[in-house]
Amino acid sequence: MKLIEAGYMENLKPTYWCVGLILGKLNYSIAMVQAEQTNEGWCVFHKDGLCQLHDLGLKPTEGRLSRHDIKPENYVFSKGLAYNVAKEWLDSSNFPVVQEIFSRLDVLVQVESELLGHS
Repeated sequence: MKLIEAGYMENLKPTYWCVGLILGKLNYSIAMVQAEQTNEGWCVFHKDGLCQLHDLGLKPTEGRLSRHDIKPENYVFSKGLAYNVAKEWLDSSNFPVVQEIFSRLDVLVQVESELLGHS
């Protein structure tokens, strides 16, 4: 929401996180909003090797949840950064903000814990 309020809505897009589904770890995809990617595959906020959002006080969830001690040999899906970021979109305490974000992007979503299999 902070990115939208800071005027970056044009750099965001609704999407589905499907990695858990593809890996067979989840039986559903997760509706979310992510920063757009450049033609080179970088996040639009990635400039000169750095995230331009940090200096603006808009540190992304990925940065707040990032861990540098996870290696391929000790990787556990449930502790992975991508999954934990995606999981924030399923946290019922975030539903009012999630609904508002999608609303501002003119996307209709229904966020209810019963539909997601969470209580």
